[in-house]
Order: sequence, then structure tokens, then C-alpha cells
Amino acid sequence: MLRRLRGSSGFTLIELLIVVVILGVLIAIVIGATSGNRASANDADRQADLARLQTKIEEYYMDNQAYPSALDDVAFQFDDGKVPTDPKNTGTYVYTYTPSADSMSYTLTAQMEKAKNGTNIDASGLMTLKNKQ
Repeated sequence: MLRRLRGSSGFTLIELLIVVVILGVLIAIVIGATSGNRASANDADRQADLARLQTKIEEYYMDNQAYPSALDDVAFQFDDGKVPTDPKNTGTYVYTYTPSADSMSYTLTAQMEKAKNGTNIDASGLMTLKNKQ
């Protein structure tokens, strides 16, 4: 009976540990490589959302000869009746709309996760759009 157990083929504990460690390292590499992609995708969503918001704000201006006092004033122009929100929508990752006191100008901002020094994006990653009028 002992001879059969000793002669049986199988994996040793060390071989199994080595396989588990290798799998762990590979999983860590994959997770690390894809985390940057999520940030880039979020930044692309932010840029698209701000462009859509700017278009709706300008349409509001064309109808009312003044910019809205809040983003909620243009919500009805979106198909779902809601103003787009930042993909994270927490902390510094929110869309900020600041109209002037006379409603004749505005500033629309969003904090990027990864994008820096691009079109309308400063070195800190803050994207700023201003009125077109």
C-alpha cells in the first residue's frame, strides 16, 4: 500500500505554491495595466459631457438671451431629463457651473484624472470651458 502512494504521480506542495505565486503576479500586472485605461475612459466621458453641456447652455442662451442660473435649468434639453454627472461624482470629480452675476457669461469645469495640458486642460488637469458668446 505504501509503495503505491509513493509511486503515484501528482504535484508537490512547493509546485502548487509556485503556480499560485505566478498567477498572483500575472493578475497584479493585468490589474495595474488596466487601471490607467479606466482613468482615460473617465476623462473622455468628462470631455464629451462638458461639450454636450456647453451646447445645451448655448442653446438656452439663444432662447433666453441669458445663460442659465444653474445646470438644472438645461436638464429638460437632455433625453433623460437629467444633467450629465461626472463618472465618479465624488470629491473633486464633479462638474462645476459658475454663471456670472448678470447671466451673460459662465465657466464650466471638470477635474480630469489623467489628462494634463490638453485642449482647455491646464497642468493640474482642470478642464475649463467658457461661454462662446
